[in-house]
Amino acid sequence: MSFLPNRPLTSEDIINNVVKLKIRHFRGVFSRDSLPKKPLKIECAILNLDSFYGNGTHWVCYYRFKNKVIYFDSFGNLPPPIEVQKYFKGNNIIYNCSNFQKYNFYNCGHLCLEFLQRMNQ
Repeated sequence: MSFLPNRPLTSEDIINNVVKLKIRHFRGVFSRDSLPKKPLKIECAILNLDSFYGNGTHWVCYYRFKNKVIYFDSFGNLPPPIEVQKYFKGNNIIYNCSNFQKYNFYNCGHLCLEFLQRMNQ
């Protein structure tokens, strides 16, 4: 994804590149505490782990189909935050434990876009 900017991605960058990459079922960009009321049967989104009023800390994403959710965090060191677990209550949430990003690097948004693009293939 060499066309992505060489800097941390903004919400606007993410939305523009979701369109460019033709990622289907994209619900939006949210903070962990501003998720929609109810999940759709098939959806994906990119979340910032900061609160709605924060400046942003780290991008993560998920892809939901049927009653399964695949949650991707490029650091791979924590389960989904409680807000995500509540949003998908009753769904099986699978999350990665592998690290794809070094600390102090800014490519978490880039990696989320790549993950969602692969899930859409």
